[in-house]
Amino acid sequence: SSYHSVICTHGTFNTALDSLCPLVEACPPGEGREPGGICVSCVKNTKSPADNIGPCVPCDEGEFASAGQSECSPCAENTFRSSWMSDCMSCPSSYTSNSGAAVCTCERGICTGRFNIMIAGAAGAYIW
Repeated sequence: SSYHSVICTHGTFNTALDSLCPLVEACPPGEGREPGGICVSCVKNTKSPADNIGPCVPCDEGEFASAGQSECSPCAENTFRSSWMSDCMSCPSSYTSNSGAAVCTCERGICTGRFNIMIAGAAGAYIW
């Protein structure tokens, strides 16, 4: 027996049973396409792709989404979320952030207390 591969263009797929690449129907909002062509609900902190035919994509840092969402929402003011965090978390005492922040920043250089380990973030650093 012989095997052949078919390269399909974006928006099409191949089941490996034939050499055709039929068009893919868009998944419903809040769902992405898994390998094999099945639409599945996006997991927490992911969103539907813009064209709804690819896999769910991660939210940006400073954003969050519940499972099954088509869009991500920004974290509230004085909260933050880095990509490795599952939820937006409150900034520690003496730290602030704008809405949609991936890090908290020190207010007026008065940051002291139990939060004294520096962790590098995408947009700077925060104390955790």
